Amino acid sequence: MTMPADVPQTHQAIASDAERFIYLAGGQLGPQCCPPIADCLVLDVRARSWSKLPPLPAPRYAPAMRLWHGRLHVVSGAKPDRTTSAYDHWSIAVSDGRAMENDWREEVSVPKGGPHRASVLCNDTLYLLGGQDGDLRPIANDSLFTCDQSTPLEKLYGESFAKKFGIDQWIPIAPMPAPRTHSEGIAIDQYAVIVGGNEGRHRLSDLIQVYDTRTDRWSIAGRLPYSMKTTAVFHEDWLYLMTGQRSKSRSNLAPGPVLDTVWRAKFNPAAA
Repeated sequence: MTMPADVPQTHQAIASDAERFIYLAGGQLGPQCCPPIADCLVLDVRARSWSKLPPLPAPRYAPAMRLWHGRLHVVSGAKPDRTTSAYDHWSIAVSDGRAMENDWREEVSVPKGGPHRASVLCNDTLYLLGGQDGDLRPIANDSLFTCDQSTPLEKLYGESFAKKFGIDQWIPIAPMPAPRTHSEGIAIDQYAVIVGGNEGRHRLSDLIQVYDTRTDRWSIAGRLPYSMKTTAVFHEDWLYLMTGQRSKSRSNLAPGPVLDTVWRAKFNPAAA
């Protein structure tokens, strides 16, 4: 199946109903530091077809998104300049891959914004875990939007927040002990598991961090095969890591080769 030309290549938010429909929101078309878009698309994996939802109220770069009680929730991210953190929280009702409303609804904004943050749904609560302020911006007046490597370094933070269903308030929770971005968030029972990611612009991480939603405590559960940004899932007691980007070496943590590998390991978050 050919991907339509208007599907963003990177930095889009992704959510799924875990059965048939995959939702995409925001992101950027093209390489380097191309500006973000507001488009929202739907992939029907059974029909092998694409469709669209109403666009976001504004373009967003690397927001978080979850499907929660029949509504897509898009939170935070960065504004079109790529460096200004967004605090917005929008939602829209969806059913069977279609929007049930004409426009996105404004929800209570998050206390701290920023792109590339991990999120999970656990025990009917939406969690935002860590994040960053700032990011690479394009060189001014460059038609190719080449990334400006002189952009001030982004600031990683561990501040994390929770929003219970039906309550219009974000509650601060214990901060992430080792702030990370570009990481993968997975919900396993009462635990939020944060896998790998960036510990700085030029440093990848191999940490597996576990947040216990019942005790409001973090722990370090182990380490990945190497420092990497990856996609992770948990299935039948196995933690799977699929593709991504690893560090140049175990001692040089700068981003290196893009991966086509799959790793797995038995994993029990309660043992962390």
